[in-house]
Amino acid sequence: MAVSSIAVPDLLTALPPAQLSTVRLTKAHRSEIEEILLEFEHRITLEAHGLSPRSKLFFHGPPGCGKTLTARALASALGIPAYVVQFDALLGAYLGQTALRLREVFRFAATTNCVLLLDEIDAIGRVRGKATDIGELDRVVISLMQQLDLVQPAGIVIAASNVPGALDPALLRRFDLEVEFPWPTPGALREYVERAAKVRGFPVANGVSHRLAGARTFAEAERILVNKHHRIVLRKT
Repeated sequence: MAVSSIAVPDLLTALPPAQLSTVRLTKAHRSEIEEILLEFEHRITLEAHGLSPRSKLFFHGPPGCGKTLTARALASALGIPAYVVQFDALLGAYLGQTALRLREVFRFAATTNCVLLLDEIDAIGRVRGKATDIGELDRVVISLMQQLDLVQPAGIVIAASNVPGALDPALLRRFDLEVEFPWPTPGALREYVERAAKVRGFPVANGVSHRLAGARTFAEAERILVNKHHRIVLRKT
């Protein structure tokens, strides 16, 4: 089903596929993600016993540590597309406009078998009642919570945030599973780099190792490897 048939076209952007094997997760969190996949695969069996598969997930942690990559990999593992909500298009200038667009997004999630990522959910889910905020922002948070309560996703809805402490506590209770993506350890970064470089077909030479020493996240390490790959390809031309 096309995005434009349900939601305003500029509210969603398709995400490229990814492999779950490339995602760095703790043993416990990888087990939880695999359980989500198993529940999705056997959702008809669960429903026959009065149970629903967990379909509303919350990812949090520093930027560049695998939240979006995991969402993409989940979609690929399930054989369904992944979309990210564009909050700059979602947030309306007029009273009630944002809530209406939110409703369209969740209607799409309810009717389309996909992974729907609400990245940077803090843009519309911050703690209510701040004196500096206008009332409309509180109403958007309430609308978001209502939509999460009501929606039965055809696929999986994932919210992600770099600042979970800024979110309204009542919002967090709407999710079936919370996964934290911490800063990677030096060992985890090194393992990721060696595996990613091998896939790309080149060794991790001294120059690359020196630059990688300053990387703090998987995204930073990946960017260094991509730049190196560009230089190798161009030297062959």
